Formats: sequence, structure tokens, C-alpha cells
Amino acid sequence: MPHINVSGVDLHYVEEGEGKPVFFLHGNAGSGRVWRKITPEFKKRYRAIAHDRQGFGDSEKNETGDFSPRGFAGELARLMDALGVERAHVCGLSMGGMIAQCFALDHPDRLDGLVLVGTMPDRTGRNVPETLAELERDGWPAVADRLIHHWFRPGSDEADVTEAYEIALQSPQKFRELTVTALGTFDIKAELPGIEAPTLILNGEADVTNVMAHAEIMNEGIPGSRLIRIPDCGHLIPIERPEAFCRHTLGFLAEVDAMS
Repeated sequence: MPHINVSGVDLHYVEEGEGKPVFFLHGNAGSGRVWRKITPEFKKRYRAIAHDRQGFGDSEKNETGDFSPRGFAGELARLMDALGVERAHVCGLSMGGMIAQCFALDHPDRLDGLVLVGTMPDRTGRNVPETLAELERDGWPAVADRLIHHWFRPGSDEADVTEAYEIALQSPQKFRELTVTALGTFDIKAELPGIEAPTLILNGEADVTNVMAHAEIMNEGIPGSRLIRIPDCGHLIPIERPEAFCRHTLGFLAEVDAMS
């Protein structure tokens, strides 16, 4: 399993294929493994890179640093430096999409195409003390089990649900606490018009975690963005509907590449 040292922290990543780089950013109870169903298609055309953020998956469990979306956007820029990548497409799921929005705002000269999946520009609606109290009372395995079943629509493949739960448990409870706390002040709605990159927004029509209204706010705020609603799909589009994800995302990135 390849690791790379980024500012003193060892990050695990998976890289497949050749061509223009595409970075895939996982959600808050995830790891780079959430992209495993879609990388076989992307590696035919791109250099597909999925890493585990600091504290998640198989990356170093270092508790020092900035665990906010903007902090992790900085981590992505430093990872690109370490891998010798100047510019790339960036695709983010859930919290990964929040990070991708911040990257688009803070590092516009390093971004070609932006894909936002099941994400939002404002996470201040969560009751952070209540969420932390639930983690303390019930423990991360029990909370993760409830979250995962909330993310999938009824009737979803149980193998997918089980895998998502296993991915969530790759990371200790402490990093859930750190990120939930950091997200408590995340609100970039007013900054959305500053995103210059061509942007595709994907949202599951049955997503009750990131409801369609959040996607519509991004669509209205980001100039020229395109919103695609994925039918019969919950929160984890790359796991639940990988074919639709690949069709829409690869088509969009091909358009962006043709313009460059």
C-alpha cells in the first residue's frame, strides 16, 4: 500500500492509470476505498488518485492539524506538490465535496474541472454538542451503523451497506469528533460565486443526508454549474450507482478537457 509523506504526515493513496490527474476526495466517515467501483473506468483515460485524509483509512492517525474543509484543501495542495502535480480535476463526495469547494476557492490556478457529489456549502445546521454527546454515549461503531443505513435508500444492496460500514470503521472515533467540531462553522454560501472552474453537481434523488435543496443552492451560486439528479439513489452515488456516476462525470470531464 503506497504512502507518501506530506508535511510530516504519512498519507495512504491509490493511483491508477495515466493521463491528466483526477483526485477523488472521500467523505467524513470514509476513505479512498469508496471510489473502488469507479476507478476501473477512470484509469482508462486518467491518472486516478484517491487518498485517505490525515486520520482516516490507512493514513497516519495524527491528531494535530486543521481538520476543517479549508485545512484539508491545503492538505490536497501539498499532496499534489508531493506527487508532482501542478493542475488536476477534483471530485469530492460529501465532506470531500466541501473540501473540493474550498480548494476551488483557495487554489483556482491548480484546478481544471470540479465535481461535487452529495455535498453542501453550509454545515452549520448540525447540533455539534448533541452529535458529540451521542458519540460519547453510544460509541463510533453504533453511530456509524445508524449513519450508514441513513445514507442508503431502502432496498439497497446489503453488500454495499456492509462495505460502507467497514470503511467507516477504518477511522477511530477521535477523528469523527475532530471533523464534526470543525464542520460546525463551515458556511461558504456567500463565496460560491467566486468558484471559477467548470462545475458538475451530482445528487441522489433519495439522498436524505444531503437533500436536493443543498445541491440547488450550489447550482444557483456557482456560475455556469450543472446539476444532475440521480434517480433511485441515496447519498453514496459512487457505491450505489457507479455506472451513472461514471457516465455523467466522464462525459463532463471530457467536455472540460476539450475546452483546454
